[in-house]
Amino acid sequence: MTDDGRLELDDDGAIVDRSGAPSSVVDLADLHATEALSPTALDSWAARSAGPWVRAHRRPVAAATATTLVLALGAAWWTTRPAPPAEPPALILANAPVVGADLGGPRITGDGAVSVAYAARARTGLRDVAVLGIRGPGLTPAGVEAGADSVAANQLTFVQLGARLDCSDPALATATPSSYGLLVRADSDSGSGPQRLQPFDSSTTALDIAVRDACLATDLPPKVSVIGGEVTGSAGSSLVDLRLTVRNSSDVALSVTTDRSPSTSVETDLSPTVVVAPHASAVVPTRMLVHDCGASSSPPSLLDLPGAVVGPGSAAPDAQAGITVRLGLGDRWTKVSYALPWSVSDLAQRLAATACADPPSVRARLVDVAGSRSIDGSWLVTGTYDVRTSGIGITLGREHLTGAAAPDSTLATTDSLVPGVHWVLAPTQLDGGAGRLPVTFSGTSCDDRDRGVPTSMALSVTAASRFVYPFELPIDPAVLRRAVDAACSRASVVSIPGWGEVTPGATPAA
Repeated sequence: MTDDGRLELDDDGAIVDRSGAPSSVVDLADLHATEALSPTALDSWAARSAGPWVRAHRRPVAAATATTLVLALGAAWWTTRPAPPAEPPALILANAPVVGADLGGPRITGDGAVSVAYAARARTGLRDVAVLGIRGPGLTPAGVEAGADSVAANQLTFVQLGARLDCSDPALATATPSSYGLLVRADSDSGSGPQRLQPFDSSTTALDIAVRDACLATDLPPKVSVIGGEVTGSAGSSLVDLRLTVRNSSDVALSVTTDRSPSTSVETDLSPTVVVAPHASAVVPTRMLVHDCGASSSPPSLLDLPGAVVGPGSAAPDAQAGITVRLGLGDRWTKVSYALPWSVSDLAQRLAATACADPPSVRARLVDVAGSRSIDGSWLVTGTYDVRTSGIGITLGREHLTGAAAPDSTLATTDSLVPGVHWVLAPTQLDGGAGRLPVTFSGTSCDDRDRGVPTSMALSVTAASRFVYPFELPIDPAVLRRAVDAACSRASVVSIPGWGEVTPGATPAA
């Protein structure tokens, strides 16, 4: 090789190496000459160490490789093999009425006694099947109550089983119908089999629903309470923020959300669903909507609400402010009402100070009322009010909370005085703080004119501060009824003398 790194060949084509050192370059004169290359350290190790060792232990290596391959194939088959067929049920079941009942299905008493009854027949091939009890989340088995405790294959047998309700079982929330079943032992000609649980299927009543409903109706509501609350908001807004601290003293996780129900005084918004862990507390945020700044907005007392829970030692529950919530266990819910940490008068003052600070003045005088009936039987009554306020705008119509849960709920003015009644009040607006305001009531049938007659109408006044204040103006229902009666008695327009002047919170004169 020359000094500049080029190969030098002799006359025969061989490489001339002037250094005299052994050459590692491939001889170009030999067409079959090659050089073994080791591109990596692993290849070098395999050539120097692993290769000679494997050649020296060829038979053990082959045996080990074959064993590994067999084990891998066996593991692959075991993990992908089809599941064995399920053992057929030992009993064929159908709902049957428990003793003293007319319809099939479970009976759960207020003290937690559970009874279920079935018409049962053993599967063909079994001599008989012993029924040992019922099992499932929220149940403590109590054995066979009535009927037989052994079922034969050739006839239907009545079996009634008992249990006690256990609402402290954490598995209640996620239980499914197949989580419940009968503990049985099947006997055949070959002898007695082991005890096994036969899950219920769609042929019988879903016990998970019945057990959760029973716990929500009896044991769980008294273990929930409202232990704290906070009222906040901005003056001049009819919406008030309410944060409740709810305590769950039970052994299961419970879901809590405040319920939304229409009202003409104070209504509560739908809140986000909050899961309260066992023996823990959580904050449930919601809102209240105040409807009347002319008189004290009176929230409901605990005893005025459905499903009121009165704790031991509660003083004057009729004077205690309350709130209705939806209490949930798994996918089942119930409505329950709890005492708030304020009296009715105390909460009314807090709401008024937040939503009704510095309200404008309002006066209204009905100057005319007339009614008419259409050919289809519907009727319409229009009253004209002379309204005077210290505000800059008037809106007729009652707002209600609607849409998503708080704080994303919205206010909507509905055309119905109260949802579900037959008198409809058409919303309208008046620019400025005074003027003549037409008020139109309508109904679809004269036969329903005595149902849901209103005693007030909703009026909102916009103040110069741009705050909106709601009011409930009283209405004399007798005057409205006379107008509708006159309209329904003939298909023509009639006029009736109007009311005197009314103000929010006053009683109108007929």
